Amino acid sequence: MLNSAFAARAVVLVEILLAAAYVAVDVPTGGEFGRAAVPWSLGLALVFGALAVWAALRRHPAVLVLHPGAGAFDAPPSPLPVLAFTALMPATTEKLSTTIDRVANRVDPWWLDILTTTVWIGLLAVLGVAAWRGFGVRLRPDGIVDRRPVRPVFIPWQSLGPGRPVVAGRFQILVGRRGLATWNIDSTFLARVIQEYADHPEHRPAIGTEAELRRLLG
Repeated sequence: MLNSAFAARAVVLVEILLAAAYVAVDVPTGGEFGRAAVPWSLGLALVFGALAVWAALRRHPAVLVLHPGAGAFDAPPSPLPVLAFTALMPATTEKLSTTIDRVANRVDPWWLDILTTTVWIGLLAVLGVAAWRGFGVRLRPDGIVDRRPVRPVFIPWQSLGPGRPVVAGRFQILVGRRGLATWNIDSTFLARVIQEYADHPEHRPAIGTEAELRRLLG
């Protein structure tokens, strides 16, 4: 379910609304509501944290997905960013609520609370962007895109000469000096596909078509 882009975005939106409601209730009570909710928050963080680790370490599929709108092949969707976002949300929400209360009452060191809360929210935002936009490698006729939350990486096919090896690692592949993340696709499979397109440029214009995907996976 969380592999669906619509479901991932819905989860992110719902959790943001729930976090806003939590802060709106917790701050006026001086944190009493938050203290009562600690067991639930901790339990959610542990459960979804464990699921996020499972999603990261499990064996990833050796397959590409057709993306007609982008004229590309994508690494298959993964629940990893949504699970990690959900695991981090309870602690970040509690931290934000506490910081608002301490700043409002000028409890020292309130400036340190603002700093640390900003870091937590920044990490949560990175995961939220990954869940919202999707992440991972995308193959296009003009090159390879590693869709990252902060700064996507683009490698044109022209920079990959025939016979130049693509090296597969555990969680990434090395294309020249660039590392491409493989948190949602089998590294060996992706390295083989990229190597094929590097060695056979005549197949590149067909990337993003059903016929080429059948040929590639056949």
